[in-house]
Amino acid sequence: MASFSLVRQKWHMRNLAKNLKKRAKELGLSDAEIARRTGLPTRRYGHYATGYREPNLDTLMAICEVLDVSPNQLLGWNKEDIPSHSGTGAAQSKLTSLATAMSAEQIDMLLEIGLIISKKQKKT
Repeated sequence: MASFSLVRQKWHMRNLAKNLKKRAKELGLSDAEIARRTGLPTRRYGHYATGYREPNLDTLMAICEVLDVSPNQLLGWNKEDIPSHSGTGAAQSKLTSLATAMSAEQIDMLLEIGLIISKKQKKT
């Protein structure tokens, strides 16, 4: 059974992948070059850049050093982006409960909806 934490993890991985690609493009660096500079196998870094896997903290810090960004920037977290959890406990519990009964495909659909809503809110 899938859970809300799985949805969050997938969102973080996709967000990280998007920001890795964006920053690499800004610096004119290939995945292979970033992997070389961080001491990672190219394939392993490629998994991070595609959102297939997420790095551990030490690896994230090494990548941040090469890309000259903070972990918050790579993860897409700004002060205004970090939600306040006050008053959202009941809603989170309900989402978690609903997510546990969903298939992986349904969780992916829910994640896409959440990303669309998030992007729309940022525009307003």
